[in-house]
Amino acid sequence: MKKIIISIIVLLLLALGGGVFYIYTNIYNSKQKDLGITVTEQDQQSLNEKLAGTLNNETGRKEFTAELSQAESSILLENVLNNVVPCSDVQTVITPDNLTISMTAMIDEGLKEKLNAPIPLPDSAGLLLVASVDTIDGKINVNVTKAEIGGLELPTSFISKYNTRISQLFLDQGYNSVTLQDGSLSVSGFVKD
Repeated sequence: MKKIIISIIVLLLLALGGGVFYIYTNIYNSKQKDLGITVTEQDQQSLNEKLAGTLNNETGRKEFTAELSQAESSILLENVLNNVVPCSDVQTVITPDNLTISMTAMIDEGLKEKLNAPIPLPDSAGLLLVASVDTIDGKINVNVTKAEIGGLELPTSFISKYNTRISQLFLDQGYNSVTLQDGSLSVSGFVKD
């Protein structure tokens, strides 16, 4: 009987150790998921032109309305998301229902603390987000429905905290409408000085 109990304890410890090793190696070896989107200098120029705006004589502000490609959306989202978590190499795939966003995220000490991970986290890791976005009654609504770091899914309670913050960042940067439309991201707003 004593040997059975010891055997069970040893098996449990091995399973626990294997689980921690699996999580540790997945996060530390995580690379950004390649969604097949390549961003070029031409995409950056095109985005700049689309968001340059035209002068509205009634308001005195430059306003814009644009349909953005997946590459242009990747650039725009990298600019917005860098205010939440420093990131690079953003790739965005747009479907009628959601955005899938892949990036390399920099994990600073503050984020490490918020994640409260049971193991030390690397300074950067692949981050994958799935989100919907729409504008209802002049309010931009971002809803991140899935977030993974290194293939490990973050709890919904953690990611839901960022929905309002990301929505507000769009408003702060001059956007008054962001919607998904026929495989593109439709945006409108005014040029911030």
